Amino acid sequence: MTRSRLLLIATLLVLSPVFLLSAAAGAQSLDGAGWHLAMDPMRRGESLDWHKPPANWDRAKPAPADGWDAVPAPHCWTTDARFGEYTGIMWYRRSFVPVAPAPGETEWRLTFGAVGERFHLWINGHDLGAHDSVGIPVAIDVTSAIEPGRQNHVAIAVDNSWDTTTIPGARTGKRPGDQLYPWLNYGGLLGPITLESLPAARVDRQKIETILTGPDTARVTITITLAHGVLPQNAAITIDIIDPENPGTPVASQTRDNALADNAPAATFDLHNITRWTLASRKLYESRVTVRTPASTHTGTHTPASTHTPAGTHTHTAAFGIRDIRVAGGQFLLNGDPVRLAGANRTRENKTLDGIVPPEAVAQSLRLMKDAGLLFARLQHYPVSTRALDWADRNGMLIIIEYPFWGAYATDLARPEIQARFQAGMGAFIRETWNHPSVVGWSIGNEYESWLPEGVAWTKQMFAFVKTLDTTRPVTFAALGTPLRILREKQQPAETFSMHHVDFICANIYFKPEDVPAFIDPVHETWPGKPVLITEFGLRADRVKNEQERLAHFDKMFAIVRARPWICGFSFWSFNDYPSRYPGTGLDGYRRWGLVDETHTPRALYHHVARELKTTTWQTPAHD
Repeated sequence: MTRSRLLLIATLLVLSPVFLLSAAAGAQSLDGAGWHLAMDPMRRGESLDWHKPPANWDRAKPAPADGWDAVPAPHCWTTDARFGEYTGIMWYRRSFVPVAPAPGETEWRLTFGAVGERFHLWINGHDLGAHDSVGIPVAIDVTSAIEPGRQNHVAIAVDNSWDTTTIPGARTGKRPGDQLYPWLNYGGLLGPITLESLPAARVDRQKIETILTGPDTARVTITITLAHGVLPQNAAITIDIIDPENPGTPVASQTRDNALADNAPAATFDLHNITRWTLASRKLYESRVTVRTPASTHTGTHTPASTHTPAGTHTHTAAFGIRDIRVAGGQFLLNGDPVRLAGANRTRENKTLDGIVPPEAVAQSLRLMKDAGLLFARLQHYPVSTRALDWADRNGMLIIIEYPFWGAYATDLARPEIQARFQAGMGAFIRETWNHPSVVGWSIGNEYESWLPEGVAWTKQMFAFVKTLDTTRPVTFAALGTPLRILREKQQPAETFSMHHVDFICANIYFKPEDVPAFIDPVHETWPGKPVLITEFGLRADRVKNEQERLAHFDKMFAIVRARPWICGFSFWSFNDYPSRYPGTGLDGYRRWGLVDETHTPRALYHHVARELKTTTWQTPAHD
């Protein structure tokens, strides 16, 4: 593995903490006007010194454009008429004067909410490394490069190209479809960009785990990640559990000294009179961790002659819900109650909106899904935006998270560099989303060759990896129809299937409805203790004689599901029509699988599904 790839992987593992509600006195948005960009199709930008401040710039005023185009940030060049579906490197740069840090704030962190897909960062010409994002927030320590009190220059080389080493990327096969993936590679600075001045003594991340101990009691464990692994002498941490409806009085509180192990449980609370998070109540709490550091001066033989620690206070707040997710007795359980729900897979949809995905677009999509009773889904094959998860937390949806690992062949699954890259990205994704109560499962891939030895090895390895990060949620993957065919024909023993090595079984079903029982029933016969979620099924709107054909297809599939209590849910492919370059895409550039079209206009199938789900007693959502 090359040194640059090792750097990239190490960066993802170390510098991708959660900042959902983190408080910082010196936070400064770099969004809006002031950015300039330039295409770099020949990949010569660095050799042309584009990463350096302009030579003729005195840093008294904002850096000149020097012939670069002007754009605001966030920015998606795929939806910018000047650049279209350009694939390659695009450079962004701007200048800014950092806000004055508050007393005790000695470090700087730059957070990118989402970048499509990879990027390299320089500030004032200092190389701050290459980073994967793939839509996941990335936070970078930029203390060594920031120069307070004057104009600073930031340059970012963003790359949305792909190859057989990237995720998402090409597969090693020879077919045209092996050279690309089915969704567009949206490029650009797709999320907010924030510079923060921070004290060295701080919390960068929280992990909040809840266990129900009674009808209205729960045990809540808070694990924290410290910025530098340790706290200064005499520092103290206070951890408060807050009910946002009564923020002035903590539900519970603990204070700890600096003898605190990094990435180990910092506090455990036994709470009473709690309200569980359910699809009906959606109750959210907050964990507020405050680090207080008194000023001090240290001397000694093992330290510099005089080391001054400035006084400071830093607070990190994270939202969470108190609920329990588990698989038992062939059922998917929310707070001990069985879940049987329908869902839909939302894809990046409208070329004028994605991949930035404004809040109003998120709310419109998810509200349409919820209004139709579509509450349980993998949602999409790539990182879900925090806006979508926040909406799901507040409004009640169940989402399985999946990193964009799709269709891999056995040769790809066996490659160490792909395994390392997946673990880096999946790990960052889990840490970014693990406090969302709406997230109820982790998926370690979609439609890979899971029935071959390399696929089983991948499943066992990644299952174990995910469990090292989170033991509170079940782990799965989305299976192709091929292993169901092999299982039906009894060609392999159960343990040679990846489905044997996950908590519950997800299958993408594109068989004719009359053939589905012959493929799905052997799954339950082989693994009766595991619920089954049909993660994809449907017919394309542009491949049928009329919409009535799709309605009839749904009715047949719905009857199959209703008759099998071990099927915990099913999810349409797809909620919406979406643009693609993949073989078989329509001449208009869209794959028209949707219940709604690319403008969110519902089709007849959407209304039919909504009526059926509202009138049937099949759905058993977990309730209070």
